[in-house]
Amino acid sequence: MPYQIIQNKTLPADAPAGGSALFELSGSTLRLKAVADDHLRIETMQDGKSLRLNSRNVTQATGDHTAVSIKPNKSADGTGSVTGLEVSPRFAAGSGGGNLRAILADPVLKASTGDLTGQVVAVECNI
Repeated sequence: MPYQIIQNKTLPADAPAGGSALFELSGSTLRLKAVADDHLRIETMQDGKSLRLNSRNVTQATGDHTAVSIKPNKSADGTGSVTGLEVSPRFAAGSGGGNLRAILADPVLKASTGDLTGQVVAVECNI
């Protein structure tokens, strides 16, 4: 049975049904649940801070490492679409600023990086 970190005993009526946990930890899987009529939102509290996922030193010597994997799988027949990743940075109306980039891909080889046996690729798209 999953370890339930926080249960919604005092949350609004639109919280997950049946008093189920908002956060569950089962093995190495962390489940975050949103209220029934809304998206799950993860936001930083300060404007100058970013959301970082798996930004750490990887110390394994062999085997591949993928920092983030997003693989939605639509398993019901119908007319709905699937979008794997949507990125829409923007300036508000009447606001100025510097650069605006939807995606920045910047592979970095540190000064003392050892020999690589493969390619250095910024973006690879396959169909």
